[in-house]
Amino acid sequence: MTFRGFIKNGEVVVTGAERLPEGAAVRIDVVKPVARRVGKSKKSLLAKLGPVVGSAKGLPRDYAAKHDEYARRRKSR
Repeated sequence: MTFRGFIKNGEVVVTGAERLPEGAAVRIDVVKPVARRVGKSKKSLLAKLGPVVGSAKGLPRDYAAKHDEYARRRKSR
């Protein structure tokens, strides 16, 4: 099992976990924080992909809703 957590006042606080059994052995790996870009504005996914949204040609009208079904059909041929 893998759980995530953080250090608060020198103690490990596990987030989103059920109660662990008393005396359970654990291993703690310190994870480097994700570097955030300074000075860049946070754009929404639509703002980032806006130029390509709707640009695919020749697809069925319901492709977005049924793309898995279309992919399975293609593999079975």
